[in-house]
Amino acid sequence: MTSAGLCVVEIERVAAAEKRFGGRFLRRVYTRAELAYCGAGAARAQRLAARFAAKAALRAAMRQAGLRPLPYRLIEVERDKWGMPRLAPSAPLPRGSVALLSLSHTRTLAAGYAVIAPAGGGARG
Repeated sequence: MTSAGLCVVEIERVAAAEKRFGGRFLRRVYTRAELAYCGAGAARAQRLAARFAAKAALRAAMRQAGLRPLPYRLIEVERDKWGMPRLAPSAPLPRGSVALLSLSHTRTLAAGYAVIAPAGGGARG
């Protein structure tokens, strides 16, 4: 069975949550590796928002598949050997499945699209 999830986030809302709640928000949502990747530069808010959208999209795909969604912190957005973002959930997906991810952002919005699909068929999960 294939299931999908989509999340679009206003970048300013993620930036505001970081400003308001600081480390408490960041520790609840992101891994150390994600925070290191997002850095402190001008693109930080876009990178954080894109990762938030990716995690929310995977949670939606998990619910659609009848799975219990993982907490945000237990879903990590990594880079594969080609430099493409990929999902690394800390709990296994259904046997024979892979999580696929696409991220995008503009100056104001970030989007994540996640698919839980049968493994194979050329997926680089």
